[in-house]
Amino acid sequence: MERYSLKLGRFYEDDKILQHEEVLDLLNKSHEEVMNLRYDLTKFKLVMLEIIEDLEKGKGNDKYVKWIKENVDVTLG
Repeated sequence: MERYSLKLGRFYEDDKILQHEEVLDLLNKSHEEVMNLRYDLTKFKLVMLEIIEDLEKGKGNDKYVKWIKENVDVTLG
């Protein structure tokens, strides 16, 4: 079985670029899409945390803060 490693967002086979360009392109595009999704999710969570902080400062927003905290996972990591 061949071993593959990921270095700087590129897939390699035993420190040489894979010969199968179609597979290589698919793997790299998939990796790039996953990284973009993780970036977008992190930005979303940071915005939600700011919204929660702003709502907690205001009066009468308790039900919105409670709903967000119960329905949105804003933990980073």
